[in-house]
Amino acid sequence: MLSWEEVQSRYPTLTPLFDGLFLTSAPLDTAALSSLNQALLPPTQLPLFPPWYREIHSTKWGVVDSAGWVVVPFVCDGIRALSEHQGICSVYRSSYPLNTGIPRYRYVGSVFLFTQEGIQPQSQRSFETTTILVGDFRVI
Repeated sequence: MLSWEEVQSRYPTLTPLFDGLFLTSAPLDTAALSSLNQALLPPTQLPLFPPWYREIHSTKWGVVDSAGWVVVPFVCDGIRALSEHQGICSVYRSSYPLNTGIPRYRYVGSVFLFTQEGIQPQSQRSFETTTILVGDFRVI
């Protein structure tokens, strides 16, 4: 357990969400991502989402409480409060170019609901989205 001053010094920003939780960023937690993948993905898909990334020093979004406990690990690309007691977070899985002559990328990921108890794995839903005319510098 950390004091509030230690929590403030550890994280660059602390944006209030709900129920004493704060949105912040920190280095990618590869162990938490690997654990999440093993809990959710069928064994046949695990090789598609290895527990390492080339961008190992990137930062990701997560949620902490006022004592410094990590509620949502730092594996998220987006986090948002949905209500006074629940939020949603997205986790990047993969992306690939569509090679159509115009910059188009297909992104694949998962979204989860979370509360002050953490991510609710049973709430996982997959998503896919296409961006058009937007560059991507992510190393695949």
